[in-house]
Amino acid sequence: MLRFVYDRGGGAERQLYNVSALIRLDSQPVEYLTPGVVRTVVPLAPANLPTAHPRPFTPRWTADSLTDTVRLSFVDGFSGGVFVLAARPGRPDTLAGRRFERWDFGPMETGHGPARAIRQPCPASR
Repeated sequence: MLRFVYDRGGGAERQLYNVSALIRLDSQPVEYLTPGVVRTVVPLAPANLPTAHPRPFTPRWTADSLTDTVRLSFVDGFSGGVFVLAARPGRPDTLAGRRFERWDFGPMETGHGPARAIRQPCPASR
């Protein structure tokens, strides 16, 4: 599980359109694009249970081995939040980078500054 934390504090869902503050990255590929593989992001409720999201909106993530970054997109086909994050030296549990929103109307992209995602252990299966 990853929990988004902003350097100014606050939960991601209150600050970026369509973003869940707590997510699980699914490892199963859903699309193959050149040069990467697209996988789904599973938004989680505070109780660590998957939350419903309207179709065809499926949050997705990709990894870029050339830049050592992951890109998480909560864009619903029109608008939504995006994160571009990389591992921090000496902090393998924390990804750091930037956050922005994409819009279907101008301006097409709105930057929102730094963001962090902190890995949290998944609860044991019941």
